[in-house]
Amino acid sequence: MQRFLWILIPCGMIAAAVVAGTMDIETGPRPEIRVVQAPTQAEGPRYVLEIVNPTSRELVYWGYGANSPMYQMEILEGGKWTNAMLGWCGTGATAERIPPHSTQQFEVSIRDTPSKIGLLLLPRGFKRSEAFQFEWLPYAVRAKLVMWQNDRLDAKLKKKVVWSERLDPLPPQPSSVAYLHARD
Repeated sequence: MQRFLWILIPCGMIAAAVVAGTMDIETGPRPEIRVVQAPTQAEGPRYVLEIVNPTSRELVYWGYGANSPMYQMEILEGGKWTNAMLGWCGTGATAERIPPHSTQQFEVSIRDTPSKIGLLLLPRGFKRSEAFQFEWLPYAVRAKLVMWQNDRLDAKLKKKVVWSERLDPLPPQPSSVAYLHARD
């Protein structure tokens, strides 16, 4: 019996460590992207958003600085959300961190159609060497390769994308509508 406990206790500790290491953001409070400032006619289609980290661990994302994340964009076309990938090159990007129980603001410009912004949260221990580097490929090949890679994100990775609410564009100003009708 004593020999059995000597085997069972270490195995139980290893199992507990594995479970603790695989816990993910789905098990607790979810990070979210909130609108801090909506666009105005004077400033154009620029939203100020913030990523909120309600968890007790830091969040990691890829970006060009704390307030410049490599976000994803989807637009509403024909009643369906479709990818409107911006095509970040990745040169100069680093893994950025949001401390536990804090926020980070960033700005986005949207198109003239309803949009939403997504931010991919990276797994713990993410290293730049794990990211694919395609700068040396011709643009057409690189674009197809990135699209292929993005289409094949597994379900677990897609769960790590945090999406904003629907962001609506500004209605056209009356003077620009009149100008467009005058041209026709």
